[in-house]
Amino acid sequence: MSAVPEVSLDNPGGDIEQSGSGGQTGSGQPTEKAGGEQQQGAGGGEGTGQQLQAGSRWPSPAEMRAAAKRVNMPAWQAAAINGIADLSESAQQALTPAVAVFFDWWEWLKQWLREHWLAAILGLLALILLAILLAFGALFWEIPWVIWLITQWDYLRLGVIGRHASGETAARQYYRAMSRLFALHDVPRADTANTREYLAQISRRHRDARRSAAEITGLFEAARYGDKPLADVHVRRMRQLYLGIYRQL
Repeated sequence: MSAVPEVSLDNPGGDIEQSGSGGQTGSGQPTEKAGGEQQQGAGGGEGTGQQLQAGSRWPSPAEMRAAAKRVNMPAWQAAAINGIADLSESAQQALTPAVAVFFDWWEWLKQWLREHWLAAILGLLALILLAILLAFGALFWEIPWVIWLITQWDYLRLGVIGRHASGETAARQYYRAMSRLFALHDVPRADTANTREYLAQISRRHRDARRSAAEITGLFEAARYGDKPLADVHVRRMRQLYLGIYRQL
């Protein structure tokens, strides 16, 4: 006969509880391990998904056509995929020569820069210097003392001496001389302003000279847009008007 195990009154069934707890502990450890393996497997799956997503690319036409031939693929979806594959293949065929030419030129440019880097730097410096000179030249004619010197030359050449051209060219000379004269007295002409808009500006700032300015403007418009050439008497009149404006200002 087998011996009957003694049961303690203080801890009845202690052996059973101990063995049960041991079984739970033993079963719990593998459970935690399995859970850890599942978590690691899930983490590994995420890493693989991220790698696939990071390295994803646009499928080739052959891959798209192979995907369109899958079983149970709807006809409309297969037709759409085949159409996209055809379009992608046509685009590749059209762009490949252009891309090849571009890279050939790029390689040629890099090789040329390696051999002629000093000439490239000097050419770039020359372009920068030219841009600076052009900007300075555009601003040079807006400097007040430069405008003053030009107006004095206009007064001496066109007003005092009367050395001017004839016809429309003379009208342009006197109209531009008048514009420079008013620009010297705080009425510059904007590049976008026409003759009437500029005349309105002159009339607001210099009312005493608006009649003479209006007459010069009218003669200039007649010479520029009229059918007949400007007569010499009109050129002499523009000279008188210009001298009057010069004295008034």
